[in-house]
Amino acid sequence: MRMRLTSGLFFIFFSYNVIAQSAFGDFILAATNDPTVNKFDLQVDYLNNKPYRLSPLQKLEFRTESNQLDPTRQDYALRVNPANPWELKQNNKYFNELKSTLLLEKGIAFKKVLLTRYNLVVELVTINGLKELAKRKLELTQAYLSILEKQQLSGYFDGEDYVDLKLDEMDKVVDLDKASFAADDAARKVTGLYPEASATITKWNLSDVISIEQIKNIVDSLETAVPDSTTLSYYEKKIDLANNEYNLEKTNINVGYFQAQYQKFRIEQGRKPWSIGLGITIPIVNPNKGDMTNRRLEAIELQQEFKKAKIEIGKDQLRLREELKDLMLRYNAIQEKIYTLNASPLARTLTDMQKSNPVAGVRFQTNLLKLEELVLRLKQNILATYISWLASADVLQQIPVVNYLSKNLETLQE
Repeated sequence: MRMRLTSGLFFIFFSYNVIAQSAFGDFILAATNDPTVNKFDLQVDYLNNKPYRLSPLQKLEFRTESNQLDPTRQDYALRVNPANPWELKQNNKYFNELKSTLLLEKGIAFKKVLLTRYNLVVELVTINGLKELAKRKLELTQAYLSILEKQQLSGYFDGEDYVDLKLDEMDKVVDLDKASFAADDAARKVTGLYPEASATITKWNLSDVISIEQIKNIVDSLETAVPDSTTLSYYEKKIDLANNEYNLEKTNINVGYFQAQYQKFRIEQGRKPWSIGLGITIPIVNPNKGDMTNRRLEAIELQQEFKKAKIEIGKDQLRLREELKDLMLRYNAIQEKIYTLNASPLARTLTDMQKSNPVAGVRFQTNLLKLEELVLRLKQNILATYISWLASADVLQQIPVVNYLSKNLETLQE
């Protein structure tokens, strides 16, 4: 499945002549060093040294007793309690399953960290785009004011319009300040996670982010080559782990003992002082029934959680896919509207009227900026939904890590 996924991405990559590396790739890759992710590597590395292996000898006892309370008839014995061989086997199996579970849990944690970073990138580049639009709106308003001031002695001048426009200019200044503050706040969130981003964060622009057309091609390609769900595999491993823990509790029983005994007084009787004893435990009732019951209850609960997660993942993927299609249709419709307005007879008429009445052209551009802002917000929603769909499909955390926001789907490597 991973080969199919990689092949699909390879095809999409070569469909575009884009080779530049994104400015935010290092920020995405830094998720691999997040403590939330690294803790699982440390746990697995520790388990790889097999500290959980049980000794074949469970207990060694030195025993002594006074035979008939006669100090000259003191007995000595060495008793060995061997480990239960079934317990040894189940213990190793349990911790091997635990390692597999930790690796899957690492994948889930890695996905959450990546999702957070992707959303921060989308937030930052969108806010930077909104900041640029706010700046252009202010410049247009100021241009409009300048035109009105030059028309004070003409019939086109309207005092009420001028006052309203001055107030509107103040609002535009406030909007630009708000956008600048929001951009600075988003940048602080990024540098808080990855201080090294401060060197490149000013270069994070919406123009560097994947296009809507590319998103459509990627989603269509991955929809037929989605990897196995890490989340569902994790639940399956948790069920196996609970069952293995049940078997471990079941085999946690003393199997018996082997004892060598020395009785010195037998030498005087002409007999050998050594004797050997062997005992086998026959468990009538398992003493671990309480713990075994708890493990079985955990397995039952996990089975129901697995079924619930399977339904929810399927519903989320379908919902996000339909939402993505709807957003793309709306985005393309607004883009088409902007193109049509720019190429319309009205736009040509306003261009011809530019010298006699420039105010009309400024108003036209102001309304176009409103449409551009709508397009920008739609693209933000598309990018956020696209990233959520990749996370729902467990694509984000696949190795090697791919930057799904870059135009060339760059592979990120340390």
